[in-house]
Amino acid sequence: MAMTAMRRVTVGLLMVAVLAAGQTASAQGARVSRVAAFQADSWSVWVSAGWHRVVVDGDGDTDLDLYVTDTAGNRLAVDDDETDYCVGRFYMRSAGYIQIRIRNLGDVYNEYQISVQ
Repeated sequence: MAMTAMRRVTVGLLMVAVLAAGQTASAQGARVSRVAAFQADSWSVWVSAGWHRVVVDGDGDTDLDLYVTDTAGNRLAVDDDETDYCVGRFYMRSAGYIQIRIRNLGDVYNEYQISVQ
């Protein structure tokens, strides 16, 4: 029993370390980040097979664009309208990593929340 709890804590701490180091996430929960003016953020996220939705909700200061691809570079979802609220829906035939790119088209930073469901 104590060993199982220790493994859960270790896995939880490892997940926090991975998120802080390389913006890698699993398809759970939301994260807050900031993208600099005229720059892009990239996320690598493991998702299961099935339907998913990526939601990016910016602070309202600039236009954000969302691009979601698989590891082969195939485009799965795009939201490139003129707002900083982006939604991309896509279907994965099998579990694997997706690449998420959030581009800031404005001349100031944009703090955003991202979630993968």
